[in-house]
Amino acid sequence: MGPPQWVKPISQVRISAVTSTAAVFIDGTTQTVARGDTNPAGPEIEINGSNLTAGSGLESNMSQSALELRGLIVNGFPASGIAINSGSNHIIGCYVGTDATGRSAVPNGGRGVSASSSAEIRDSVISGNGRSGIFAQSGQGTVIVNNRIGVAAGDALLPLGNGASGIFFGAQTSQSSAAGNVIGFNRDAGIALDGRLRQDGVGRTGRHRQAGRRWLLRGLRPVQEHVPRPDQG
Repeated sequence: MGPPQWVKPISQVRISAVTSTAAVFIDGTTQTVARGDTNPAGPEIEINGSNLTAGSGLESNMSQSALELRGLIVNGFPASGIAINSGSNHIIGCYVGTDATGRSAVPNGGRGVSASSSAEIRDSVISGNGRSGIFAQSGQGTVIVNNRIGVAAGDALLPLGNGASGIFFGAQTSQSSAAGNVIGFNRDAGIALDGRLRQDGVGRTGRHRQAGRRWLLRGLRPVQEHVPRPDQG
C-alpha cells in the first residue's frame, strides 16, 4: 500500500471534446485495476493545484458532448476544484477539497464544484472548500445524489465544512434535484436557493438536515433557523 499518484498541473486543465459528439472519460479507477488498491480510504489519483496562483482545476468546455470524471481527488486549486461550463457532465466517486483519506481539508479556494451546465454529481465527498461545496449557478436537470457535503468520508458525522453553503441553486437553474446526500457543518445553509429562483424551477429535493442549523426542504419551500449571510454561494 502506498500514497495515491499525484498530478500537479502547471496550468489550468481545460477539457474539450475533439468533435461535437465525442465523449471524454477521465477515470481514476483504472489505476486501481492496474496497480491494486493503493488507497483503501478513497481514490487513487490526486490532482493538486498547489503550482497555480489563479484559476480552477478541471474546467469542462464540452459544448454538446459528455464528460465523465470518476475516482479522482481534486484539491488545492485557487478557484473551484471542478468548473462545469457546458455539455453534459458526470462527477462520480470523487473527493473534492479533501486529502486522499477524505478526512482532512486540502481546500479549493472557491467552490468544490461550480456548474453552469447540466451535471450529475453522485457518490462523492465534497468538503473543506473555501466557498460552497456545489454551486449550481445555471443549467437544466442537475442531479446531486448520495454525496457527503461538509462532512468527512466514512460513516461518522465528522465535520469538514465548506466555507459557504453545502449546495447552492442559482437563479438560472431548473428541473434540478438533490436526494440522499449527507450535508452538515457548512458555514451557511445546507441547501440554499437564490431568492430570485422560481418556485417551480427546482424539482422536489426531499429532506436534508444541515448539522448545527436546520434547513429542510419540504416540497419546495426552504425553512431555516438562522439568518444567512447575503452571499451563500
